[in-house]
Amino acid sequence: MTQVDTIQLILRGEGITGNRSITPLLSALLKDIITEAHIDCGYKRSDDQELFVFLESRDDEIDVREILIADLGIRDGGTVFVHGCRNIHVTVDYKGRQHSQHFKPNVRVAELLQWAIKAFNLPGDEEAALAQSEHAPHLDPHQHIGQIHEAPGCDLRLVLVAHQRTAHHHVRVHNEENGSNIEILATDDTTINMVIAEMYEKFHITPKDDDRLSCEATGQDVLVFRAMTLKEYIAAGQCHKLEWLFVGGTGGAQEC
Repeated sequence: MTQVDTIQLILRGEGITGNRSITPLLSALLKDIITEAHIDCGYKRSDDQELFVFLESRDDEIDVREILIADLGIRDGGTVFVHGCRNIHVTVDYKGRQHSQHFKPNVRVAELLQWAIKAFNLPGDEEAALAQSEHAPHLDPHQHIGQIHEAPGCDLRLVLVAHQRTAHHHVRVHNEENGSNIEILATDDTTINMVIAEMYEKFHITPKDDDRLSCEATGQDVLVFRAMTLKEYIAAGQCHKLEWLFVGGTGGAQEC
């Protein structure tokens, strides 16, 4: 049996647009892989700028100086998150009051929102969201706060805003490659693109240019609607049951 000497990873974070699928050698240095991705995406980092790397759902950062991909202890299809801040100092405003705390860049907005709701002691029947200003669009709960924060500095200011209770949806996806099924909980404001990103994470696979995702009932391509919110998607008469079929492609380079 031939030994596998590569691994598929998703690289995400500062200087990297969206989710970048990579297939590095296990013997490669992590810092070289990150530098290559930054060059490909046109991101220039100063020589004295620190860089912190996190794995999905882990709080401790990784020392990237001499670590090999093989030493990460990450499974195939896992996510590596890159950011210029070890911690982001988040301040949330709500009705003239403020609460602040440090969070790792790989923390999702959903986790930050739960902290804010408890910090301000919001009643259980009141629905809330986070935004970058009072009249700005609500942040998607699936985003990492490191994707929202922009250098310089490691401070992020947000507001907690009340909004009308929104409908919740269960998106079910069947993977025709291996027969597995997943369910994704989303809201009216969640974009199809964010549902797709979570789908890849839950299936532990990396995106390919020729992947196919279709509505099980109609066969309609889902990917062409990725810019829509679920509310817009359903209002347009698309796939009311939100049951999708995924078929993985054969590969192809992804653009930043």
